[in-house]
Amino acid sequence: LIGRNGMGKSTMLRAFAARRVGDVPAQVSVHYVSQEVNLTEDQRNKTPVMCVVDADIERTLLKEEIAELEVKASEGTLDAAGS
Repeated sequence: LIGRNGMGKSTMLRAFAARRVGDVPAQVSVHYVSQEVNLTEDQRNKTPVMCVVDADIERTLLKEEIAELEVKASEGTLDAAGS
């Protein structure tokens, strides 16, 4: 999205992320990343897409759960209920 300063780009994107405008299906996740971001050294070495994906908390929690289940499965301690 490109435009002059003060033309409403950020306002429009925040409204879109809050689902106040547009017809975004409920199953689609919308994320808005502020322009003012203080990046860590690790984040500076990542692409913008990698930073946005890393900010997806639900994805991070699911990846942690997968890792835990894989450890249990490899140890043979995973029960039928998946715990």
